[in-house]
Amino acid sequence: MSFLSKFFKPDFRGLKYRLILDEEKGTGCLPSPPDPRDYLVRSLIAKAGRLPDRVVLPISPVKNQGGTNSCTGFASVAAYETLRLIKGKNVFDCSELFTYYYARLRSGLQGIDGGAYLRDALQSMLDQGLALEDFWQFNPSATEQIPTFLARSTARLLKIKGYYRC
Repeated sequence: MSFLSKFFKPDFRGLKYRLILDEEKGTGCLPSPPDPRDYLVRSLIAKAGRLPDRVVLPISPVKNQGGTNSCTGFASVAAYETLRLIKGKNVFDCSELFTYYYARLRSGLQGIDGGAYLRDALQSMLDQGLALEDFWQFNPSATEQIPTFLARSTARLLKIKGYYRC
């Protein structure tokens, strides 16, 4: 990654780069380019018919991503943990840092803590799986470190089956 890539992001509306504004720093969720292979949530809603006006669901605990741009790792892992809660299954404390690392690797965005695509975070949960927090703990200074062999090996045992995109 070049020095300038720390301050510029690709602009997917064209083939240009745009300056990262101060108010954009810390969001970490890059808008995913369209992909015809995505399963869309609206197709599920169309099958479900009328949705209830209000739903109260259990949620995964709120966690702090510190000064990193790892919100895609945190959001995707929280969604997974919340779905397990809803289904009444055992909930595992999964590693957001593991998912964030592999999302950036898939995106070609490793080398800089500049965020990732949510699609790539979900795809990493499908391909690499989810490591347990005990095996790859969150450390804001470790966003560029390759997860340990133990984290990678155990993650293969905990994979999602698929995902839908909004």
